[in-house]
Amino acid sequence: MDFGRNAELASAWQEEIHAAYPRLDMVRSLVDAIVERAARSDAAAPRYSIGGELLRERQTDGVTRMELAAASSPWGE
Repeated sequence: MDFGRNAELASAWQEEIHAAYPRLDMVRSLVDAIVERAARSDAAAPRYSIGGELLRERQTDGVTRMELAAASSPWGE
């Protein structure tokens, strides 16, 4: 996944890149799918698993750290 690391290298081409390869809410879509699966049962979301932690963050804060990190990157969500 690209969260914008070294994004300054491609900033001159940002508009062209996004036009050709839109992000399509990639992080939110991925987290939605993981959280949906994790919410099925405790066995599907044990503590410290990615599913369990994303589910816990969504239930507690309404947003995950992964989503916040992506939104704050130079490329945005």
